[in-house]
Amino acid sequence: MAETETQKKPTRRQKAVRRGRAGLGMITSLSVAAVVFLALGLSISGRTIPVPERLRATVEERINERLAETPMSLGGMSFALGRDGVPQLFMSNIRLADLQGGAVIELNTLGAELSLGRLLRGEVAASNLALAGAQIIFRRTANGDFVFRSDPASEEKSLPELLRRIDRTLESRALSTLEEVTASGIVLTLEDARSGRIWQATNAAAIVRKTPETLSLSITSDVFNGTDEIAEMQLSLSRNRDNEQVTIGVTVTDMPAADIALQSPVLSWLSVLDAPISGSVRAEIAATGELLSFAGTLDISEGALQPGVDIPPAAFDAARAYFGFDPARQRIDFSEIAFEGEDGNLLASGHAYLSE
Repeated sequence: MAETETQKKPTRRQKAVRRGRAGLGMITSLSVAAVVFLALGLSISGRTIPVPERLRATVEERINERLAETPMSLGGMSFALGRDGVPQLFMSNIRLADLQGGAVIELNTLGAELSLGRLLRGEVAASNLALAGAQIIFRRTANGDFVFRSDPASEEKSLPELLRRIDRTLESRALSTLEEVTASGIVLTLEDARSGRIWQATNAAAIVRKTPETLSLSITSDVFNGTDEIAEMQLSLSRNRDNEQVTIGVTVTDMPAADIALQSPVLSWLSVLDAPISGSVRAEIAATGELLSFAGTLDISEGALQPGVDIPPAAFDAARAYFGFDPARQRIDFSEIAFEGEDGNLLASGHAYLSE
């Protein structure tokens, strides 16, 4: 006789558990799919999601805990995904100030690329920042020191001291992972007590890079000096993080000689020229603010030489000058000075002292 196996039918409880597991799995799968499609949609469309006000206030508070020397106010925040899937955080209407409340920098927009791995661990860490629409006003005193605050009673700082403060801020916990900061649409205004002029660099672009050895800053912009003349300028600053020595490089195009002459006593000899200048200068400054070296190469366009108001100007078609400065002897050495004009050419070398 054939034996038949009898299988037990599932109970109602077992069927309910199976249906529950299947339902939970479907909900999980749908949730993951929804997140993936949302991420893809954000990435493709480039749209941003506003961050709730409570979270914005918390972020502002946490940042200020880490930026002890430079408190910040934050207007708004939003989140997005780049086309490469990298999380991006955008902040707007940002104001950085010193402890006394004087304005240092105001930014329209700041964007940060975040580390996805650290974000999943609950940590916010950015390797790159992008700024747009910054307005920066600073002053240079008669002795050449700089003041960034709008308060005239603020402490004066030499260039190495200012870069030291920036470096310290970038090394704070909130910004320690940063490697590069880019900025566009910057308006820089310099109120210059040394020359009695106001200079403005518009639509400037800047890049700040940080390595274990150096902190570097480069700026390109058009320069307005209160006249109809528009010149171009490229500025580079590099701070050695070991000895805190600063290297400065400036390249100008079609800058009036009289404007260049006002920037440093070493360049004051250019005040006798009425001509646009294109060229570059390079200087090294010690951590104490002491000038270590200064050198330049200048190509001078058509203009005139007039050593004094009672001396008739001498016109020339073109000129050039190569020079270096010895701070210890306060001596400017001209390896070459050349003039070309209708009356002939002149080629000379020599030196001059700042006290002369």
